Amino acid sequence: MDERLAVIYGSELRLRKAANTAAVLAFLIVLLGVIGLVSGSIRRRTREIAIRKVIGASVPGIMRLFLREYLPVLLVAGLMASLGRHANRRPEQHQFYKRMSTPARIWMEPIK
Repeated sequence: MDERLAVIYGSELRLRKAANTAAVLAFLIVLLGVIGLVSGSIRRRTREIAIRKVIGASVPGIMRLFLREYLPVLLVAGLMASLGRHANRRPEQHQFYKRMSTPARIWMEPIK
């Protein structure tokens, strides 16, 4: 019986492993892109950063400057990814969600 199940689900397990590997590679590529985008922005704004530093700006203040520039883009990307994940759930997961109520405080816990 175990051999039959291994044959039946072997392709599913290989597909799952390939999908996980592709997701990790995609994440690494996106991470490298974001790092490149930020480093390019820093390189372009080196003089501005130096002037702000001479005037007396703190490092957290300069970091906030870059966060204001990139945080909205990252938040929109995260929202789109979570909505895409929600839309592509399996039907049995939708049924499970309908049977179980989740209080809103659980979703707000990471924000605290």
